[in-house]
Amino acid sequence: MLFDALSLQLRQVSIRPRANNPLSGECPLIRQPQAIEASCAVAVGAQYAICAQALEQRLLSDAALQLIDVRDGYEHLAISLGGVNMPLSELPQHLAQGLAPIDTVIYCKSGVRSLKALHAISAVVGSERCRSLTGGLDAYLAAGCRARLRHAEVGR
Repeated sequence: MLFDALSLQLRQVSIRPRANNPLSGECPLIRQPQAIEASCAVAVGAQYAICAQALEQRLLSDAALQLIDVRDGYEHLAISLGGVNMPLSELPQHLAQGLAPIDTVIYCKSGVRSLKALHAISAVVGSERCRSLTGGLDAYLAAGCRARLRHAEVGR
């Protein structure tokens, strides 16, 4: 039965069996439920990513590096690696003001928003100079990295 909620109509359809169906055909290949590995992780080429440990080393080296936090302002104020706060929702306005064409690392909480911002920011600073922090601040903290970590000061 098919139900069309828009027109509130029911329709009956016939389904014919197929001999080659791997579940119910003449020679079934699937005899029991099987686990399927799934991941919500977004894959990005290694040339566009930087891991927490590599970023930590880069921050400790005092080499010129532009950090861009694409989280919302209140998130940036609570805890950050510093750098410029350009919330993802406001990115076009910030990019119109320009960025320095130097090595750049984009970060957020878990790495998803920074990947969304990667293309737009790399178009300004150059794709060879732009990286997204894999796993975001969560991965940075989980790796025990603390080089530039800033917490909000309570009571100020």
